[in-house]
Amino acid sequence: MMRRIICMFDEHQSKEISKHVSRSMKENARQGYFNGAKPPFGYQSVATEQSASRGRSKKKLAIDEGEASIVRQVYDLYQNGFEGRVMGCKEIGKYLTSQNLLMRGCAWNVHKTHKLLSDSLYMGDYYFNVIDSKTGQKRPPEEWVKTTIPAIIDAATFERVRLKRESRAPSVVPPRRVSSPTLLTGLLRCGVCGHAMTLVTGKSGKYKYYKCTSRHSQGNHACTSGNLPMEKLDELVLSQLSEQVFSPDRLKIMMEELRKRIQSSDNGQQEQIGKLNTQMRDVEKRQQRLLDAIETGIVELDETTQRRCQQLKTSREAIFIELAGVRRDTAIPAGDYLKASQVDVFGKVLREKLLAKGSPLAKSYLNALVDEIVVEEKTATIKGSYVVLAETMQQIKKGSLNNQVPTFIPNWCARSDSNARPLGS
Repeated sequence: MMRRIICMFDEHQSKEISKHVSRSMKENARQGYFNGAKPPFGYQSVATEQSASRGRSKKKLAIDEGEASIVRQVYDLYQNGFEGRVMGCKEIGKYLTSQNLLMRGCAWNVHKTHKLLSDSLYMGDYYFNVIDSKTGQKRPPEEWVKTTIPAIIDAATFERVRLKRESRAPSVVPPRRVSSPTLLTGLLRCGVCGHAMTLVTGKSGKYKYYKCTSRHSQGNHACTSGNLPMEKLDELVLSQLSEQVFSPDRLKIMMEELRKRIQSSDNGQQEQIGKLNTQMRDVEKRQQRLLDAIETGIVELDETTQRRCQQLKTSREAIFIELAGVRRDTAIPAGDYLKASQVDVFGKVLREKLLAKGSPLAKSYLNALVDEIVVEEKTATIKGSYVVLAETMQQIKKGSLNNQVPTFIPNWCARSDSNARPLGS
């Protein structure tokens, strides 16, 4: 009986110690200190002047510039690619490993790159108490404790990368559209049944054709469309884009249409910016009132007020990210794109890139500028985005190409005169 009583007291004491340690570590994280373990990649733990138990000093996370430069390079490669090539997590990992830019001595892989691109700690939001050590599962978000740390990536860049990751997810965009060397993969669509078109071969690979996927998988009875020779269709699409769609006269017409659309939508976007600015000022006022009340002693600084301060800060950051997105959409100065000299230079450079045989840039430019190519009988209709044209022109003017692909304001080439020449001619 005595042993059982002692064991019960030991168990109770162990639970109490666990509870107190957990509470202390949470409070330590709320105050901005690091609780230990291996620092995240890009950071290092540094001692502070605040003393801790047993004569040690509390630590905080600080930026490790050597690793932080690799983090910034990963974000830049994901957004802008490398030498005209679109780069995903796998390609970025292969490139960094080949350049001997290792992750603390280890080679990069898809999981490591994806985690680096998706972890909010790189924009300054580090969370403690996320994983339950007993079950190994994530705790509910309301139990997480946020620790503010120095940001390596600004919030706007992190949000752009997040949106791009979502737009390029395999459930949204087939991987073959990004990684396949075939020029029109992921762009062609059958005008008869609406399905995508895929590459098929004949005579042991001697001949290559684009064929409707429903006809290929279900049989010839599923669709009445025919096979399209790959080389001939690639050449026709590129020549028609360079000669008709991206000719100087047509580009000027599209830039004028872009200017009109921007002007027509400017009022609504400015109104949205005004509302977000009002919300931002309201949150900042509430933050200031709460801080003033704490400083004057009206409100006691306890766990509840700390949680409220964190909620206000999170709300402010969410509004800031949304505001940055709206401003990015409205940051296209139509007047800059309508200068005749700029349009001519843009058209010349774009035509050279598209017609350069054997260059990977042709596929990158097509993926950036063209949404889809609908083929029906002997007519191909090319659809794209006004805004992508404007952004690409600006990037070429700066000497770089941004491979982000917005999907709004589409159909700059929806009319029949975009591809007047029949495919069979």
